[in-house]
Amino acid sequence: MFEELETEIKTLIEPVLDKVKAEIIELNIKKINNTLYLQIIIDKETGGISIEECSIVNRELYAKLGKYDVIRDKNYMVEVSSPGVDRPIKTKNDFRRVIGRHVNIFTSDNLNNPKTYEGIVKKVLEDKVMIIPIKKSKKRKVTTTGIVSLMIKDIIKAKQVI
Repeated sequence: MFEELETEIKTLIEPVLDKVKAEIIELNIKKINNTLYLQIIIDKETGGISIEECSIVNRELYAKLGKYDVIRDKNYMVEVSSPGVDRPIKTKNDFRRVIGRHVNIFTSDNLNNPKTYEGIVKKVLEDKVMIIPIKKSKKRKVTTTGIVSLMIKDIIKAKQVI
């Protein structure tokens, strides 16, 4: 429904994102009543986008939207934000952002039996995530053992442990 507008917004925002060395993680456009809402989630390749950087992108995008009259409906809101640490990890780039961090990963094997992995993301390859599993004993001692390789296509859900 908003594909053309989405393309125009991405074109306008790209130079601003280059300036702060960020990328679009998600772009949502929806109309509620008479207001068009643009929600843009941005982050850096290594994670850690600041509030100030989100503000810069927000201000410059607002200015460009007004200057180029991209949105015909004058009643709109723009929200630029970071993804937050508790958002789902979905893509190869998302996994790259959490290298060295503690995650929970849920996978399904060929029989669709869910499996849970908890560990530290060690490396991200083209189609795999390699983690160092964490095992907790009854005495609350945490140990790590070996490396487990998980195919990204088999991951149902993944989240960073906070």
